[in-house]
Amino acid sequence: LGAHAVVMQLPIGAETEFKGVVDLVEMNALVWRDETLGAAWDVVEIPDDLRARAEEYREKMIEAAVEM
Repeated sequence: LGAHAVVMQLPIGAETEFKGVVDLVEMNALVWRDETLGAAWDVVEIPDDLRARAEEYREKMIEAAVEM
């Protein structure tokens, strides 16, 4: 098939600590509201501890798009 996967979101937390995702296109974070069990979310700034990783993966995403 020749398909190449490209990361477009990064998780915030894992398993029982999963809280949402970082959107690498918009460069913001989507954090699920606990009371809605994920049916609603808030758009917030990317957490400081994920900012460098998000910037790294955004660069990879852009490079992959250019190479297509």
